Amino acid sequence: MVATAIVGIAGGCFFAFHSREQSGALHERQVTLTGHPLFQSDPSSTQSSVLVAIVDSDSQKRKFSWPQQALAAGELPPARNLRFTFFESPHGASWPLELSRIDDDSGTLFDGSICLLHRESMHRTLVRMLQPSELIYPAPAIEDALFPHSGFVVARPGMGSFEIPTWICETCHRERDRWLDKARQTASASN
Repeated sequence: MVATAIVGIAGGCFFAFHSREQSGALHERQVTLTGHPLFQSDPSSTQSSVLVAIVDSDSQKRKFSWPQQALAAGELPPARNLRFTFFESPHGASWPLELSRIDDDSGTLFDGSICLLHRESMHRTLVRMLQPSELIYPAPAIEDALFPHSGFVVARPGMGSFEIPTWICETCHRERDRWLDKARQTASASN
């Protein structure tokens, strides 16, 4: 049963993954705000490690996920204005901002274009979001932990199907492909 599920995941994810790099097709706008983060709890998030914040100077009070793994909220320089650079979603203002960089006068505190796992530069591309119904085995959390920037993005239920811009790490993508190939071979050998 596990082998069948792995083959289903591998096959479904292999065919569902679709990316194309077209810088003109991303239709993202960068927004820079200067100020301090205000942290909020996110009742829609089931992950307790996800911190939601807004920049205190943002008149629209747009939310974004704080990069807790890269820059713990408690490690912020005290009493300094920070420059936040975001990507604004082409899907509208109801979507959260995607944090790209945090800078202060001393330099860059966070750079979203660098893979935290492999410490290499990534490229930005469009990726089709997978629907939960397209997954045979509930492994998105495992894949996200192992290959955080592979281009595997799962939509929340009821979100619809469309492409979103995301960062892709070539090493994450390559390692995920190897992992899926190994899972397919293991599943084939056990049948």
